[in-house]
Amino acid sequence: MSISTSLGHFIDLQLFANSYQLVNIKVYNLIGEKKLSLWEELNKGENKISIDVSGLSKGTYRITISYLNEKLKEERFTLY
Repeated sequence: MSISTSLGHFIDLQLFANSYQLVNIKVYNLIGEKKLSLWEELNKGENKISIDVSGLSKGTYRITISYLNEKLKEERFTLY
């Protein structure tokens, strides 16, 4: 997974899936409060997902991606 931010309004995720998957994406602040939760469909191969984070304050966040209640990826990103 790679994450990039654009002007603090969106984060772009690059995700690779071995097959079709319905994943749960959650964003938490540094004290563990869930700030966003959404479901996205991934097709086999490379997937690009843009998430609107304009409602979040500047700061550092943790993003987790889960499939069938199993955490697949976790990374941090910072909004400036």
